[in-house]
Amino acid sequence: MILTIIIQLLLLNITHEIHVSKTEINYNAKEASLQMTVHLFIDDLELGLKEYTSEPMNLFNNNESIVSDSMVALYILEKLQIKLDGKTISPIYIGKEISDDLAGAWCYLEVENTEPFKKISVDNALLTSVYDDQKNIINIKVNNKTKAFHILDKKDSFKDIEL
Repeated sequence: MILTIIIQLLLLNITHEIHVSKTEINYNAKEASLQMTVHLFIDDLELGLKEYTSEPMNLFNNNESIVSDSMVALYILEKLQIKLDGKTISPIYIGKEISDDLAGAWCYLEVENTEPFKKISVDNALLTSVYDDQKNIINIKVNNKTKAFHILDKKDSFKDIEL
């Protein structure tokens, strides 16, 4: 047990060379909701948040800022824009939690009372102002079945997807 904790702590200090986020957008027809899950590396997210505040967020540790949730929500809602059949939607930020490997953050958003749609437009600029090589994976699902999978980057952060 102690060895596992030591290894995880050492891994947290190793910088990663891959700059990637993953966003899953699932339309649940039964609940009429659009559920979004965003995964970001914590260190990258903290760098992205520096665009909005000079206060350190210290995500997921004892010194976490009391405004961290509102700053994460602001950041994601500004950098991840979604339209359904050409209409901009306004997701509600539900919250965040640390990933099992302690290196990432899972952030959750939802839009309730969502009508069925034929086209989803995604503009995902998460962390593209932090890293020139940032890749943002988007996985579009309807009732938990994958309908589209794309990799976006700084030069091409927008995608129209017909379902």
